[in-house]
Amino acid sequence: MTRPPLSQDNSMLEQQLRVPGPTPLPERVVRSASRPMINHRGPEFAALLDDITAGLRWALRTDNDVLIFPASGTGGLEAAVVNTCSPGERALFCTVGS
Repeated sequence: MTRPPLSQDNSMLEQQLRVPGPTPLPERVVRSASRPMINHRGPEFAALLDDITAGLRWALRTDNDVLIFPASGTGGLEAAVVNTCSPGERALFCTVGS
């Protein structure tokens, strides 16, 4: 099988790459990214998470718990279902669109 000449194959030309870049980074971002990572199970991370959570409570103007879920939207929805339905229970899920 031979590939047609580029002038005849426009499939690649019709696609759009929808990502930013290359993007210059401000020096403060480069400095911050070059710092050693902290242990996600250590006291420094716990303190950072407490600060972030407090800031989110303030920004959202709530005294309620704020949960940070490290997953996609699908992962968050799955966690909500798993934690509200007991094993063996039946549930009906409706979707509109994809």
